[in-house]
Amino acid sequence: MSSTRKGKAKLRTASDVISRLRWSVDASIDFGSDRVIIGYDDRINGPMEKPVDDFVSACKGGDIPEHRILYFRRSANPPSENGPDDIGDIVWDRLARRDTIFGSGHGASCPAAPDTLLAARTAICTMRRLE
Repeated sequence: MSSTRKGKAKLRTASDVISRLRWSVDASIDFGSDRVIIGYDDRINGPMEKPVDDFVSACKGGDIPEHRILYFRRSANPPSENGPDDIGDIVWDRLARRDTIFGSGHGASCPAAPDTLLAARTAICTMRRLE
């Protein structure tokens, strides 16, 4: 007799995604970590972003705890050239449980959550304002 567990689809952690982007030589990941940006919730400034290559986990002395990471997005342009409507492709979205890196959660077929898209646009504007 098989038991089925109903509820949320299991989503790989942000830490798993960071490791995969930094260290994988898998040809199926056709973009480098230099074009992937972490979107996170800053308690003071609201949504903000940081390139994956600049991220240091809180347990290793960084200042962003993993539970504050909202999304990862792949940008067609370098981060400094992004406009608020040029968010690129959300490749991992905690709210929508979207994961195009591993295919966990609801997978790549699930659209990004509207709140995540809004957070990405807000983060781009916030980062420009703080430059």
